[in-house]
Amino acid sequence: MTFSHRKAALIALGNFIDSLSKEEKQPIFHQAYIHNNWFTPENTEFALASICSMLTEESLENWLKNYDTDKLDKIGTDTPTKNVGLIPAGNIPYVGFHDMLTVLLSGHKVWIKPSQKDTVLIEKLIEWAFEVEPEFKEYISVRPNLKGADAYIATGSNNTARYFEYYLGKYPSIIRKNRSSVAVIKGDETGEELERLSIDIFQYFGLGCRNVSKLYVPEGYDFGKFLDTVYLQWNSMKNHNKYANNYDYYKAIYLMEQIHHFDAFNILLTKDTSISSPTGVLYYEIYQDIEEVKQTIKEKEKQIQIVASANGWFENSIDFGQAQQPKVWDYADGVDTMAFLIEL
Repeated sequence: MTFSHRKAALIALGNFIDSLSKEEKQPIFHQAYIHNNWFTPENTEFALASICSMLTEESLENWLKNYDTDKLDKIGTDTPTKNVGLIPAGNIPYVGFHDMLTVLLSGHKVWIKPSQKDTVLIEKLIEWAFEVEPEFKEYISVRPNLKGADAYIATGSNNTARYFEYYLGKYPSIIRKNRSSVAVIKGDETGEELERLSIDIFQYFGLGCRNVSKLYVPEGYDFGKFLDTVYLQWNSMKNHNKYANNYDYYKAIYLMEQIHHFDAFNILLTKDTSISSPTGVLYYEIYQDIEEVKQTIKEKEKQIQIVASANGWFENSIDFGQAQQPKVWDYADGVDTMAFLIEL
């Protein structure tokens, strides 16, 4: 397949997914939820819509204009095709899709070992790709192991990353570790801005690396408005059994150990210098000067995926409500996957 052929096929895949009716998607979403209760139909629908937004001609053109498309067209013809092993995390629906998309557009072949948490959705997505473009059968294969791949892209916890580095470090590879996202509060945010921030916190139950798990708030900040907002907007969170169990567990610990916290009745806020908070908990840290925050974020940049602030006022940040709507050119950990693949 030429580069133009691959790109057209992926755009067609986006159109195909977008045309699926609720009745066609519902059984798949239900099966995914039974397999993994964190993958609610609402979250899966949201993730699938994000995929469709990537698979448009405009989106792909804006992304790929930054690369030498002549090189992309030569992979598989003038330069050899490589087998790229993908090990996705499985923390949110379709989390490995962006890597699949990038490998396919690069002209290399996808060998994927789906996470046990996300077999249903990824394998169905691959079926759709085969239905739209049968030639993708030569480019995508689901495998029980990835031994013999030419390169690897693996995502996991800090512990599994050490395992990946030990076994895969001798091959061309991208190995991603734990990251979380933070928000910087100025103190004068409107109710609408706080509502958008709550989306960044609660979408996917806070399980994604782009979910906000830590707030930086100014000294003297009144949490009342924020607590009211997250309760009113996301009061149904406690209806989800797994999420409620996490919330109740940490609430019991904080009460027994007399750890100061704020309770929004669907999430707990407690002061902590860490970046990544447990499910059902949101950390916060108080600052006196914004320069303190800039320095802290710089020191912890390898732990942070994105920084959010109201209308993006904080340097190198995105607006509230945009955390889980990445553009196709937003690479995890800031590592340019396409550039890596082109140079294999």
